[in-house]
Amino acid sequence: MRGRITAVLQLADTRSAGEVAEEIAISRVTARRYLEYLADAALAERRTSHEGRAGRPEVRYRWR
Repeated sequence: MRGRITAVLQLADTRSAGEVAEEIAISRVTARRYLEYLADAALAERRTSHEGRAGRPEVRYRWR
């Protein structure tokens, strides 16, 4: 699973947990947990994006 998530991040500029989950057919929560693990291990970078919208910000990830 981790290999599939890292492959998705390496091929894209940034991705959200929802986008990763949809692309490799896993739950959004599982994708977020793996992405957070990669960010904590300094393998991925985490950024918060508001994009001018009201409501909860979106967390975006990218491979380092």
